[in-house]
Amino acid sequence: MGASAAGTAAISLGTSDTFFCANNRYAAEENSHVFANPSGGYMNLICFRNGSLARERLIKDFGLDWNFFDNKSFADYSPKLDGKYILPFYSDEISPKLKSDGLKFINVDKNNALEVARMFIEGQIMNMKACSDKIDFRPEVVILTGGASKSASMARCVADVFSAPVYAIENASNSAALGAALRAAECFGKSAQTLREKFCKRRLICEPNPENAKIYALKTREFAKLIEEIFPRG
Repeated sequence: MGASAAGTAAISLGTSDTFFCANNRYAAEENSHVFANPSGGYMNLICFRNGSLARERLIKDFGLDWNFFDNKSFADYSPKLDGKYILPFYSDEISPKLKSDGLKFINVDKNNALEVARMFIEGQIMNMKACSDKIDFRPEVVILTGGASKSASMARCVADVFSAPVYAIENASNSAALGAALRAAECFGKSAQTLREKFCKRRLICEPNPENAKIYALKTREFAKLIEEIFPRG
């Protein structure tokens, strides 16, 4: 994905959501895996159990459709410090490690499908941000992959919550296979930089809104406190 240098985070929105990043420092924190980076330094990986399967269940439970969820739920929307949250854990989570028997609604109108969709997406992305904050990583760029990376609403929320531009790579439907091929080419003496420029071309999806980012910074801290208060640790 061209994310081998520090400063770039990659987010996979799949069956399980995953946040991973190159890191110049050894950041060993709870619920964060650390690997050696073949390009030098380290890699952190944080995996979230409540990913696309949770999104599919929300759509079914609240009678939504994917077009509404993906493309309309964040249209013309600005976050507010209104105390409204959904803690988006249908089942036990691994990041952070907690036991859950269903979603938790904080001041959210369950009969308002638009509000439910927004607060649920916000909850998933803010949980990702809260966990990545523990390794003290602030991405300059975020690259999205996985099935839900096609969602305009999720991309918009990622950009604002992480206060970073969001990109997709243009020419790889299977980024894991591409990464393995790039590493193999490096072993035969090919330049990593040249390979990234040729095979990992980026397409800008959206830029962050600075005002939204300020609000999400405050909301994410409040969200993390709610998790500590409401969920037993497991």
